[in-house]
Amino acid sequence: MSIRESTVKRLALRLKRLAGARRLGNISKAEMESQRTQQIKQTWNFLESLRRIPEELRFATYFGLGDWWMFQKSYHPNMCRLCDFYGDVSLFNGKDLRGTFPHLTVVDEDTIEPNVHPYCGCSLSRIVESQI
Repeated sequence: MSIRESTVKRLALRLKRLAGARRLGNISKAEMESQRTQQIKQTWNFLESLRRIPEELRFATYFGLGDWWMFQKSYHPNMCRLCDFYGDVSLFNGKDLRGTFPHLTVVDEDTIEPNVHPYCGCSLSRIVESQI
């Protein structure tokens, strides 16, 4: 079973649980719709992030506990506050990348474009454990 198939099956199971909780009266209709929308958005973002890894680079790991990335600011004169903040934080673990940068794009084995905003010129560079 592929990652996409298992993700969609997990989403279907979560939505069934929400419907069951609604039938039992444990949650309101508005709360159920809110949670349902949130689950669908999270699944969609995850599936979209899988598409942003080029086929020839899928053998490498990017989002594991052992993967460390350094945020490199663009230092553009109009750099946004969020990019400036991430540059001050600097180090990110691979497991946190998808949540922090939902629109990221893998460029090569050692470079990721975080796409914090549409005109972002910043990048994430892989750090070897000896550099940490």
